[in-house]
Amino acid sequence: MNTIISADKVYALAFAAQEPYTSAIITDMDILEAQTRYLLPILGQRLLEDLCDGLHPSLKNDYVAPALAAYVRYLIEPLLDLRSTACRGEGLSTAANERVAMSVEALHHKAAALRRRLSDYLNANCDSFNEYVPENNPLNRCLVYGNIVQTF
Repeated sequence: MNTIISADKVYALAFAAQEPYTSAIITDMDILEAQTRYLLPILGQRLLEDLCDGLHPSLKNDYVAPALAAYVRYLIEPLLDLRSTACRGEGLSTAANERVAMSVEALHHKAAALRRRLSDYLNANCDSFNEYVPENNPLNRCLVYGNIVQTF
């Protein structure tokens, strides 16, 4: 399966310039996992494939890429110390673990907000995307507030 964006694009969208990482920290499997777990249910297989093939560039650049990059960062945040340090995580402190947990929670909220933004855009413009089926979008049937799930 192709990915919608590259590791360089994820890095540009989800990492700050002063962070001590490079795009090499991001694997294609990270992107594929985030794409499959978090965007495929929203987009559907046909629209996802079209985006991978380069169709709908404004949708891709303005809505899909930011959400995907945020989810990739969310997924790899707990692994960054392991992937980037020579000691492979040895000597990580409880304080560092708590910082990572707080960062992961904040990243999850940001990614979810960007995914909701994508979903709302698709719903408002579904006539422009023949491949999109609003009835198949789980965010049109379910909302999650904190740990509360509301279904329609």
